Amino acid sequence: MSPEARILFQQILDGVDSWTRQAGSAVRDIVDISALTPAQQRELQLAIRDKLQSLVWHILGRFDNVGCTLPSGVWGFRILARPYSVDNGTKTSLPEVDIRQGEADYADMWQDWLMELNRLSVPNLPPFLRQDPPSPSGSPAE
Repeated sequence: MSPEARILFQQILDGVDSWTRQAGSAVRDIVDISALTPAQQRELQLAIRDKLQSLVWHILGRFDNVGCTLPSGVWGFRILARPYSVDNGTKTSLPEVDIRQGEADYADMWQDWLMELNRLSVPNLPPFLRQDPPSPSGSPAE
């Protein structure tokens, strides 16, 4: 994956984390969650984060027309990085770079990046990518 894609995805994930906290605060302002156990509160936070990460996947999918949802006449869109170099304090534009390498869809790149991040730090894996084993009772593991 290109360095530019990693930079973009980290920036997006930082935004997801921030909005997850803000959404959690909004829920706490509306609903008394004191009756929830700490595990249930964590699951609520993970559910919010999962939905936001899924939204990012959905939006990135529009760039490559995943699901063929774009109107007739539009193949898709590109995400271009605009790198620059600095020489003696002067910024000079470099050629634009598509963050995609090869034929991967941006949405797939996002999921791959999240899975790679998970291999480095397990708590970052969103629920829609987790492979939690079912608990013996058949209910989700806590």
